[in-house]
Amino acid sequence: MKLKLLALLTIAAYSINTQAHDIAQTPYSTEAAAVDLGLAGYDLAGRALAIRGNLATGANFVDVVLPAIEPSTGAPIDLRAICYGPKRYVLPHSHDENELFHVTRGGCKFWTLEDDADGYKIWTKSYVAKTGDTIRIPARVIHCLLASSQGLCMHVPWDDRTRSVDFVPTIKAPFEKD
Repeated sequence: MKLKLLALLTIAAYSINTQAHDIAQTPYSTEAAAVDLGLAGYDLAGRALAIRGNLATGANFVDVVLPAIEPSTGAPIDLRAICYGPKRYVLPHSHDENELFHVTRGGCKFWTLEDDADGYKIWTKSYVAKTGDTIRIPARVIHCLLASSQGLCMHVPWDDRTRSVDFVPTIKAPFEKD
């Protein structure tokens, strides 16, 4: 009886401590993403969607490359449309180049990490991005995000494919349980 109770308490404690991670334990499907991307206004005819990311970092998403027109020049370009399912997240990470994305459906809350007056890293800013917002995150700024209950559809210029992604496993995201 004591062993069974201890096992139940251990399971309960583990599930509380990993609650944020449980959100992304089931992969977001290309079928669900196709519906969400269609609702966001993307024409997916004849396009292959791909599941990307790593469930260990929370970065489980679906993407597709689509032709587009650059608004200021009228030149043809490629966009990378990305879709995160509801309440999916990306743990703390940074890039070697600026990150620029435009939200086309749903939204997210994202945080940036900065040094406080004593040189300690703290989550000092949080933002809510919603449909229609364009977000720019400077290179080397550690950040994380949590998709809204509607999920998050966005696009980035396809020329960002050389940008690095460096996860920082030693830093907990603000939405992770202790």
